[in-house]
Amino acid sequence: MILIKTSMKGYSALQYLLGLVFFVTHLSSCMIGGSNTAKKVISTCNVPSDQSGTISGHWLTTPIPLAFHEGDFNSSEINAIVAAVNTWNTFFQDSKQKTQELSVTTNGNINMSTQSNPNTQGSLCSQSILTGNTFTGSVVIYKLTSWPSSYPGAAIALTSFCTTKQSNYPSMYMAIMEINYQNFFTRNQFPDLQSITLHELGHVLGLDHTCSSSGAAGFPNCRDPNLNPSYTAASMYPTFYFSADGSGQVKQALGTNDESRVNCLY
Repeated sequence: MILIKTSMKGYSALQYLLGLVFFVTHLSSCMIGGSNTAKKVISTCNVPSDQSGTISGHWLTTPIPLAFHEGDFNSSEINAIVAAVNTWNTFFQDSKQKTQELSVTTNGNINMSTQSNPNTQGSLCSQSILTGNTFTGSVVIYKLTSWPSSYPGAAIALTSFCTTKQSNYPSMYMAIMEINYQNFFTRNQFPDLQSITLHELGHVLGLDHTCSSSGAAGFPNCRDPNLNPSYTAASMYPTFYFSADGSGQVKQALGTNDESRVNCLY
């Protein structure tokens, strides 16, 4: 795991590069840079040759159920996260698939969960929210006011998931999302929660970052001055920037690279 301090257009940022805990568990913690805006929806599948390693896996059945850990989030935080879910689902509805791939409500009610955080118990991949092709649990979203010392302190959020090998992309069977409320949101840096969650939901769906600064195989180099601008503009670009007053970058729309890659999964 590598921490890098960088700057861009008057912003300062810390970047945490993708780390692997073990072969079936992946941790994706992120601070993203760039901005994106609405544009024509991409309905075709395309993983560029220089991004051949940027797909982590996919779920064999959808919609993927999401739930908030009970008692963690206030109503405004829930609304921001639901807005990010809706952005992904609106894309799926508008693309040729015309389906919702994420679900955060049941009969109109927000899903809540009392499940203890399996990461803190070291038991994430010994559990599964799938039985055959039926979901028996949810991807739980946790608000952590005490961020574990084993996690990178510069990570705003962390998505952990477990996979099994398949002939095409790995099959996902367990995932959780953790949001860092010890080092962010309550101090001098206030990320845009909707933007952060939009990115983390990309990891839940199976997308990896658009680039890497660690020289990882199958990833373009984030530091390349000729990096494809669609990689920088994407929600899945791995760095978030902050202004001098501590406000976080707003990046609430999907980029064309996000859309074209996720089309190959669902």
